[in-house]
Amino acid sequence: MLIILAMGISSGLPFALIGSTLQAWLTSEKVSLQNIGLFSLIGAPYALKFLWAPFVDGLRPKILGRRRAVLLFSQSALIAVLIWLSGLEPGKTPELVAIAGLLIAFLSATQDIAIDAYRAEVLEERELGSGVAVGVLGYRLGLICSGAGALILADHLPWHTVYQVMAGVMALGIVTTRLAAEPDVVRGEGTSLKSARDFIQPFRELLSRAHAIELALFIVIYRAGDVLAGAMTIPFLLSLEFSNTEIGVMQKSFGPVALICGSLTGGLLMARISLYRALIGFGIVQAISTAMYLVLQLSGKNEIVFALTVAIEQFSAGLGTAAFLAFLISLCDRESTATHYAVLTSLVALARLAIEACSGYLAAELGWTMFFLVAVVSGFFGVFLLLARYGGWNLSYNQEYEKGARAYVA
Repeated sequence: MLIILAMGISSGLPFALIGSTLQAWLTSEKVSLQNIGLFSLIGAPYALKFLWAPFVDGLRPKILGRRRAVLLFSQSALIAVLIWLSGLEPGKTPELVAIAGLLIAFLSATQDIAIDAYRAEVLEERELGSGVAVGVLGYRLGLICSGAGALILADHLPWHTVYQVMAGVMALGIVTTRLAAEPDVVRGEGTSLKSARDFIQPFRELLSRAHAIELALFIVIYRAGDVLAGAMTIPFLLSLEFSNTEIGVMQKSFGPVALICGSLTGGLLMARISLYRALIGFGIVQAISTAMYLVLQLSGKNEIVFALTVAIEQFSAGLGTAAFLAFLISLCDRESTATHYAVLTSLVALARLAIEACSGYLAAELGWTMFFLVAVVSGFFGVFLLLARYGGWNLSYNQEYEKGARAYVA
């Protein structure tokens, strides 16, 4: 469990370093909002990792074993690229920063593939529940370290030093890999060319369903308002003259607590109400909560309003995530749940990347007030589509799987 906890930290650490933490560094270097929004695209490998996962799974290195060899390579390379990134100047060479960020995302996604496989193979059946929970805890700790921790450090150290410190923390992954034992059970004999092509089949099955386009549109837009507002949160807060420390403590420490509380509340409610009512109710609350950024914009630098904004927005995001997760699970075929879920979550991730890439242009053109108004309105699009079409979708697989999906989320 200690190995899995440490691997979780290594998994979560790079994510914020090319996300919100990098946004704060770019803002301090006077990079335009348009370019900050485009920097969201460097996270694409996280959404596309299923494309090379079969090939990673099929590797058979003679040294260390197939899981630890991939982990050691990806973690060592992550440290090297983080050190390279720490020496760059975002204001002068944004292209190099983007290349470094893309490499970090690719290596981090590859590390995640190996960590997920390691955890699945090393845990006994009776340990699966606690093992997954410990892994998620480690991931959150890694996010807090590279999110809140890095932002607080940035008020006392240069950004270059902050990223070097984070590269040092990443060395925990190498130590963990060296201490870990390779799983005894090697499942399968590797990935053949035929099996590598087989990952296309889930796309065909999903696209062949009735109302597939409408369902895909709903998946893309249900959380659009929340994603749009969240993409520019760090530059917005910095424009109100909140310090990196204030943002780190509130947004990256207090925020996850509110998000977890919202997710737990949503899970409990999901056990008592239908999926349709949860999607409608939680979607409305999620859209309205985005208006708290407008309240914060009007109040200026106000710590109390800031705390309320984080609490309400993150709690509502937790509610919406619970319902949306159950909906995605309900769309999966029982025969290929894992693959279908990976495809659907990849669609969500790609939609998020597209929205985040456009967010900087919208914020620069519209100003903060109109930008958040657009986010609030777009938050209702998914609710409107659901009200208009859910009954007509006649999701037989949804009805069959809905009870189990809601129970799983609860």
